[in-house]
Amino acid sequence: MILPSDVCPPTSEEVGFFKLPVNQIAEWLKQRLDAGRKSKWLIQSPHRGSLDELCELMRPLASIGVNRYIFIPLEEWSVVVNNAILGTDLGMIHSLAARDGMCMAIRAVAGRERPDAFAGTVLEVYDPMAPDLTLRLRRSISAIDDGGKWRFDQEGDPYPFESLDLYSRRSIRDRFTSDTLRDYLLALGVPVVKSSALRVEQAILLRKV
Repeated sequence: MILPSDVCPPTSEEVGFFKLPVNQIAEWLKQRLDAGRKSKWLIQSPHRGSLDELCELMRPLASIGVNRYIFIPLEEWSVVVNNAILGTDLGMIHSLAARDGMCMAIRAVAGRERPDAFAGTVLEVYDPMAPDLTLRLRRSISAIDDGGKWRFDQEGDPYPFESLDLYSRRSIRDRFTSDTLRDYLLALGVPVVKSSALRVEQAILLRKV
């Protein structure tokens, strides 16, 4: 499993999947980020390299906020990561993409336990057709350590492919693992099982200018 994973921690431990070509989702996000702000964003393409090399471009900068996003084509999906200081953090972008009617968007987290972060596994699926009109959240599942205590949560109707028996396991951390996340992403049509050496020729970089 390449993304999310510890291929390039902390950047790659959380990623966004958007069911749209990279040029379309990059242009949409640029317009969103530019709207009503003094700072402007510039699209640069193409960027070439392996998946892990492209994630390396998003290494956090300690004294600077998010100023770079990269959009990596993965079949019919776009993988998005940024250089937030604690690893990729796309905030409400998944929800906004669904609310704007752009595409299905997925937040996927497989975080390792570190002094500056909590461990856990998260899947959030946002869909323009979701009955939740506020966030367009179709399904959310998480097993996280929020600071010393593991917690399992879920919201929305389960998909037919879910292993519901897992959610009653005695060990909370075992109710939703990175392996289960991988299986669910594959069931949703996200091609996450790829070599980290996979060569990408048409990635797009969005940076603040």
